[in-house]
Amino acid sequence: MYSKFGTAVAILMGAFPFLALGYTIAGVSATAIIVYAAVLVILLGGLLLAPRLNLAEASANTAERTPRAPAPPLEWNWDGVNRQPGEEDE
Repeated sequence: MYSKFGTAVAILMGAFPFLALGYTIAGVSATAIIVYAAVLVILLGGLLLAPRLNLAEASANTAERTPRAPAPPLEWNWDGVNRQPGEEDE
């Protein structure tokens, strides 16, 4: 369905800002390069780990639970009188 060439182009387009930033940072300091490399490693690790997560099962398990009881109605008490929503005209 998808071409490998199109996928490669999309990956390069997505990586271009990060590569350009790394090239710019390379002249600043060694600490900046190390921090930049750590950020890239974490980003790539997340991209590689994300497809392996099985979120469909997690959402199916939460859908089987019974719904919670509704919260009590809101009350406003800024002048010593408890008011319910809709009682603004009284």
